[in-house]
Amino acid sequence: MEDFLRNHRNREQSQPTEHTALSRCPYCSMQCTMWVHEEKSVQGKKRVSISPNEEDPVVKGRLCVKGMNAHTHVLGEDRLKKPLLRKEGQLEPVTWAEALTWFKERVIATQEKYGHDAVAMFGGGSLTNEESYLLGKFARVALRTRYIDYNGRYCMSSAATAANQAFGVDRGLTQPLADLPQTDCLILAGTNISECQPTMMPYIHEAKKNGATIIVIDPRETATSRVADIHLQVHPGGDSALVNGMLKVIVDEGYTDENFIRNHTRGFNDLKAYLQTISLSEVASIAGVSEENIRVAARAFGKARAGMVLTARGVEQHTNGVRNVRNFINIALATGNMGRVGSGYGAVTGQGNGQGGREHGQKADQLPGYRQIENQQHRREVAEVWGIEEEQLPRAGVSAHEMFARMHEQLIRGLVVFSSNPLNSNPDSHYVEEALEQLDFLVVVDMFLSETASKADLVLPSATFLEDEGTVTNLEGRVSLRRAVRKLPAEVKTDWMILMEMAQALNQAKYFSYSNVEDIFNELCRASKGGIADYNGMSYQRIDEEDGVFWPCPDKDEAGVKRLFTGGRFFHPDGRARFLTVPHETPAEATDDTYPLTLTTGRLMHHYLTGVQTRRTPIHNQRAPEPLLYIHPNTAEEWMVEEGQLASVKSRRGEIKLKVKRTTQIRPDTVFIPMHWGGDGGVNRLTLPELDPESKMPAFKACAVRVGPPRTRRQKEDYREGEKGRMKKKKLVLVGNGMAGVQVIEHVLKLAKDDYDVTIFGKEPYPNYNRILLSSVLSGETEMEDITLNDWDWYQKNDIQLHVNCEVTRIDTEQKVVYGTDGVTASYDQLILATGSLPFMLPLPGVDKKGVIAFRDIKDCEAMMEASKQTKKAAVIGGGLLGLEAARGLLNLGMEVDVVHIYEDLMERQLDPVASTMLKEKLEQQGMNFLTNKHTEKILGNQRVKGLRFKDGTQIQADLVVMAVGSRNQAQCGGGERGWDRGEPGYRC
Repeated sequence: MEDFLRNHRNREQSQPTEHTALSRCPYCSMQCTMWVHEEKSVQGKKRVSISPNEEDPVVKGRLCVKGMNAHTHVLGEDRLKKPLLRKEGQLEPVTWAEALTWFKERVIATQEKYGHDAVAMFGGGSLTNEESYLLGKFARVALRTRYIDYNGRYCMSSAATAANQAFGVDRGLTQPLADLPQTDCLILAGTNISECQPTMMPYIHEAKKNGATIIVIDPRETATSRVADIHLQVHPGGDSALVNGMLKVIVDEGYTDENFIRNHTRGFNDLKAYLQTISLSEVASIAGVSEENIRVAARAFGKARAGMVLTARGVEQHTNGVRNVRNFINIALATGNMGRVGSGYGAVTGQGNGQGGREHGQKADQLPGYRQIENQQHRREVAEVWGIEEEQLPRAGVSAHEMFARMHEQLIRGLVVFSSNPLNSNPDSHYVEEALEQLDFLVVVDMFLSETASKADLVLPSATFLEDEGTVTNLEGRVSLRRAVRKLPAEVKTDWMILMEMAQALNQAKYFSYSNVEDIFNELCRASKGGIADYNGMSYQRIDEEDGVFWPCPDKDEAGVKRLFTGGRFFHPDGRARFLTVPHETPAEATDDTYPLTLTTGRLMHHYLTGVQTRRTPIHNQRAPEPLLYIHPNTAEEWMVEEGQLASVKSRRGEIKLKVKRTTQIRPDTVFIPMHWGGDGGVNRLTLPELDPESKMPAFKACAVRVGPPRTRRQKEDYREGEKGRMKKKKLVLVGNGMAGVQVIEHVLKLAKDDYDVTIFGKEPYPNYNRILLSSVLSGETEMEDITLNDWDWYQKNDIQLHVNCEVTRIDTEQKVVYGTDGVTASYDQLILATGSLPFMLPLPGVDKKGVIAFRDIKDCEAMMEASKQTKKAAVIGGGLLGLEAARGLLNLGMEVDVVHIYEDLMERQLDPVASTMLKEKLEQQGMNFLTNKHTEKILGNQRVKGLRFKDGTQIQADLVVMAVGSRNQAQCGGGERGWDRGEPGYRC
C-alpha cells in the first residue's frame, strides 16, 4: 500500500506544467469562451484539455459536450498537413509553390477561355469575419467573378430576408440574451436549442423559473419541448396556418397593441381583413394542432406583459420560409412586443459565425456592412475602400444551389470552396455530385479530406480554430475576438493567408497587402462604415476591453446597440415595421399514395453541420455513430420496419438505407433523419431542391418519402385474421415492463403462447432494458440501444400489445379493467404486477428542489446528461457502487463531481479498508473529489439546488445533486393497494 501511495505522489509531482490560453468554441452561435490547457511535450506528445471560462459574459462558465471536446479534432491524425494535387487520378502531396502555380494556371486558362464568371467561389459560415470579408473581396477583385455564395444560404437566408423586409435590418436577435429571463412568454418555433445551442438553455430555464410561459412549435418531441408549458406538434409545412390561427385569436379577442400598430407599423389592416376570412378549425386541421391548443398558446402570448418570438431552421427551410418567418414576426408586431426589455423577435443562428458570415460580402448580392451590390452608391463606397473603380465590381451572382445549376450548364467551369462541404450540405446530393463532375477544376480548402475535398483536384490544408485568429459575431450581434492559442503545423495556413497567397499568385497582391489579420479587420471596419452592419467604431483593443461590442457601432466614441428598435423606430426610411399577410401555402412536395410520409431533417446534440469535425471526435462517434431513421412505433408497424434493422427510405430523388429507431417523440405521419452524414447515409440524397423564391433557401424540412417494403394485401389479410384469433384467448395484463415482469411473460409464452393475449403497461417510453447497465450508458461506454433486452420487434413478433410511457392510474378489480394515462384501458382475465422498486430518496429538507434526481432509469440518465450541458458542479450522495458509477458518468460528461459518503470507506459492504483506500486514490486521479464521514443535513437553494449542508456545519456548492443511496419496494400501483392481497415477494390478484 505504501508503494502504491508513493508511486502516485511521484507521478503527480512529475507532471509537466501547462500552457493555458483563452480561446472560443468553433461550433454554435453562442461563441462560448474556453480555457485551453496544453502540457509541455512529453516523449513527442502533448496533452490538451479544455475547461469553461467562468468570466464569459454570455455563457457564464458553461460549455456543452461539443465545446468540452472541441480540441479533439485539432489533434486528429487525419488532419490535412500538406497540399494535395490530383495526379493520374490520385491525390498526392505537393509543395505550396507547386499547388499555387497549378491554381494560377488553371484560373487564368479558364477565365481567358470562358470569361471571369467561369470561376466561382463557395464560402462558409464558420470563417471569421475577416476571412468572410476577404473571400468576398477576393472573388470580386482578384477573380472579378459575380459567382460567389456560401453555405449560410442553407442556414439563415430566409430569416435574414424576412427581417430585412419587416424591419429594414437583419441581426439574429434584436435584443440581447440577457433579456430572455425577463420575458413573460417565449415562443420557440422550429428550434431545438437544448441540442443545438445548449449553453443558451439556462436563459430559458431562468425565464421559466421567473414565471414565463414557454411555447415550443416542433413536429418532434425534443429536449427543448420537454421544458415547454405548451408543445404545438405542428405538421411540417403547417407553420403559417398555425400562426394564422394564433393571430386570429389575438385579433378577435383584443390582445393587439393598437397604439403600437398605429404609430410604428404598416400593413396591419390587410392582415386583419384576411384573418376574418379564415376559420380556426380550418387552419388547425392544416397545421395538425387542436383548436384548443392554438387558443391556449395565443392567449398566453397575448396576455403577456412582454413576449418574445424566436425562430430557427424548422420554420425557415421551406419554399415559403421567408413568409413563415414574416408571419411569426407579425405576432410580435401585433402585440407591440418590439424594442422593449423582455420582448422582440430573433432568429437563432446556427453556424458558429453565421451572423458575421452573412454581413460582409460572401453572399451573392451583398457587399460589406450589409450593402447591396446592385446599389450604385454602395458600390462606389466599397470600391473606394478597395482602391478600384466602381465599374470593375461584378454585378450580383446567384444563390448557392443555383450555382450548381450553372455548373450543369457549364457556365461555371472552376470552383473554389472554403470551409464548406456542399456535397453533404446541399439538397439532392446526386445533382450536386454530377455538377462537380462537370467542372474543369475543383479546389477545396479544408482541415480534413471531407466528402467534397475527396472529389477535388487541389486540396489546401487550413488552420483549425485554435490556430486561427480573428473576430466572430454571435447570435445577438456581439462581435468578439478569438485569439490563436497554438502554432500552425509546418505546412498549414489560415484561410486569410491562403487567400493572400492566391491573390499574389494571380498578380493581385497590391489589393491584398496585410501584415496581420488585424489589418484586415481595420479595412473591414472602413468598408462597413455607413452600412447597416456598421463596425466602424470597433477595434481589436476595444473588443478585448469591453468583452465584445454590439453592432451597429458607427463611431469609436459610441456604444454598440444591444437592443434594436427602442422607441419603436425601425430601420426602414419611414421608421415603421411592415406586416405581411401570409395565407397558407401547400408544401412544394405533397405526400401521396406512393410517398405517404413527410421527411424532416435536423441536428443531433453530438454533431455539427456535415460532421467533418465532430465525426472525428471519439465521444461524439460513441454517442451518435451513424444516422438513424426516427419513426413512430405505429408507423413502423404499418410499414413493417423493425427496431435496429435496416430500412429503405426513398424519395423522388434517391434512396438510402438506415437503421430504424422507433420513438413516440415524432408524429406518426412524419419521419426524421439527422443531417450530419453524407454518402450512402446522407439524408440530402432525398431532400427537395425547390427554393424559396425570395431567399433561395432549399426546402430541407419537408419532402415526401416512403419507408421500407409496404405491406402486401395478403399480409394485411393475415394480420386481420390474427386479430380475430386474439379474441378467443385469455387476457393477461402485466403492469411493469421491467426485467422481472417481462421474464415472466417470456416463460408464459414458452409454455402456453397460444392461450394468452398479452398486454403490457410500461411507465417508461422504452422497451424492456437492462437497468444494471445504465451506468455504462451514462459514462458513454454504451449506447441506450445496447442495453435493450427485448426490442420493439420482440413485442410485435409475439403479438404483445405494449403501452409505453403509460402509467397505471387505477385498477378496477371487480370489472377487471386496468386504467392508464391518456385514456388507455385493458381488460384482463389474469393480472401480474411487477412494478419493481423505486429509488430511495433521503427525506432531507430541499429534496424536492429542481436539480435533485435519482439514478434509477433512462430518464434519470437523460436528466443528468441534460444537466451537464447547463451546469458544471455535481454532488453524488452515496459512495457505494451505484454512486461511484453515477459520479464516473458525470465526470465523463465534463462536470466537476463531489462524492458525499456517510462512512469513511467507499463501498464498505464490498471492500475492506485497504482496498477502499486504493479505489479512492484511483478515482481521485480521474478527477473525483470525496467527502467521507459526511452526514448530509439539508439541500440548499431556493427553487433550484445550490449546494449541500452537512451536520458538522460545512457546506459545498452543487448545481446538481444525485441521490444514489439504494431503492425500496414500489408498493403503490393504480392509486393504492386496495383490491388485492400482498404476497411474497409481490401481489396476488
